[in-house]
Amino acid sequence: MLDVNKLRNGLTDYHQTLVDHRHKLSTIFQELVELQLTLQHTYGGIAAQEFNSSWEKTAEWFTQYLDQTARLQAHLGERIEHLRSL
Repeated sequence: MLDVNKLRNGLTDYHQTLVDHRHKLSTIFQELVELQLTLQHTYGGIAAQEFNSSWEKTAEWFTQYLDQTARLQAHLGERIEHLRSL
């Protein structure tokens, strides 16, 4: 038989882990963005252009990952609230 409380508690723990993970990654990503901007102002040439191109792709991927994580967070939050109402 399904134990709704156990399911809700497990999802709540997972949700909190996801929130913590996303917060930590967001903080680290912001630090990297700031460092990259500093580097961009002092570093030039072809190597800098290649690095910037790679950085832009990485930053786009990272942003998409954080966006998807936010959607998952919201979905889990909704499911947890639904389980609380049972």
